[in-house]
Amino acid sequence: MSLNNIYYWHNDNWQKITAEEFVKNNPDIRVSAKGQIFWCEMCGQYVTLANGDINKPHFRHSSSELNKKCED
Repeated sequence: MSLNNIYYWHNDNWQKITAEEFVKNNPDIRVSAKGQIFWCEMCGQYVTLANGDINKPHFRHSSSELNKKCED
């Protein structure tokens, strides 16, 4: 299940976005949490965009995060 409260760093500000919207406009881009362009409003952590051939595009928290608690 994709996270719902994600913001995208674009044009020097944060804009709310869904994974589907991002992939539609940027089909060939892959982004990890280290890229720090997707941010979870609920817990304040950066997230990863998963966009593979099997599952539909979705955001997820990085497995390397120390704080695993998020309401989303």
